[in-house]
Amino acid sequence: MRPHLSEMRRKGANVAIVGMTDPKRQSYRLAGFRRGVWATLGPRALVNLLRALRKRLGTGKIEGDPWQQGGTLVVGRGGEVLFRYASAHQGDHAAPAKLVAALAS
Repeated sequence: MRPHLSEMRRKGANVAIVGMTDPKRQSYRLAGFRRGVWATLGPRALVNLLRALRKRLGTGKIEGDPWQQGGTLVVGRGGEVLFRYASAHQGDHAAPAKLVAALAS
């Protein structure tokens, strides 16, 4: 994401990258983000885990619900959701180009 921050700022975005843990999972439900054992331990998730370990990117300490998947929201100044991406499994992230495009719209 960092390589794309300057482009996002050129498009007039104030970018805040927020990582969160919501023990009651209310924000995840509101955002429509997935939750499930298969999303955490399924084949795609395990492939992504091995890729991260090979690149020496540790997963760190698990906080919160290990079965809860995250996602990406781009929220406009007025509170409207400009872009939403729900991760299907661990290691599944929104393409930075799509985030930049959402800011341009």
